[in-house]
Amino acid sequence: MWRGSLFFIVLLTCQWACEPGENERKGTISALHLDPLLFDRMKESDQVNVVRRHLSLYAHRALDPTAEIAFDERFPDWRQRLPSDLLLQMDTTIYHISCGRLSYLLRDVYRELGFQSATYNFGIEHTPFTHELTLVELSDGLVSVQDAHYNSALFEGDSLGDFFQFLQAMAGGRTHDFYFINDTSWANLYLPEAYLDSGYEFCNPAYVSGPLQPTLNASWYRRDYMVNLQVNLQDSCYGFMTNLNMQRTDGFDFEDLFLTRISSISGYPEWEQRVDTILASAQSD
Repeated sequence: MWRGSLFFIVLLTCQWACEPGENERKGTISALHLDPLLFDRMKESDQVNVVRRHLSLYAHRALDPTAEIAFDERFPDWRQRLPSDLLLQMDTTIYHISCGRLSYLLRDVYRELGFQSATYNFGIEHTPFTHELTLVELSDGLVSVQDAHYNSALFEGDSLGDFFQFLQAMAGGRTHDFYFINDTSWANLYLPEAYLDSGYEFCNPAYVSGPLQPTLNASWYRRDYMVNLQVNLQDSCYGFMTNLNMQRTDGFDFEDLFLTRISSISGYPEWEQRVDTILASAQSD
């Protein structure tokens, strides 16, 4: 009798302690407009990819990133909030989100789903040519590179590529087996009403499409924004790498930027140490 009562108490304690975490996990999956049952049947590699693809739908930009709709202005408490709660509010809010903030959000979503995850900030420090994306570890130890800002992921052959093996290949000048996929999603580009008569479209970027549409805020309009790595990097108007290579003569590739880490890999000193060892070897060659 006593053993049965003890088992019942332990069972209740486990349910009380474990159910909130599981509910938050399911809430995060649902907030991404995914089916929790179907999601749980996926392979881990498919899970991390589909989460990144769905989060890229939240990669909204504004023509003026310093405007009132900056992400930190709209969601000043975002660091303290559950991903599910934040995503639900983002569904109905006009905002501009940077690659850094989106990489943190993807990291937090992965952690909520039970993955080890961090962000990697790299590029040419103190210039506009920096980028931040998300690292997520699978159960087999592979650390995947996932980028919601450009809706892309690192692959090697037909499978997800490992971040550290990629860096090692970059350091040795042999990256032919690695590539970033070009998935496509559509987010919003927000334009303030004051820009409409200012001739802002002196160049027509390929990643902007469709007519101007009103929003719930009368001061802002929107157009469709293509989230696609190749288009966003190489667009002849405002492409990230197009603008970078207009200022340089050495023909930089996007992958070259990975060899310069800017900030720490917060919470994962062993990952940071591995990165720095690889980068040091690249500099000594």
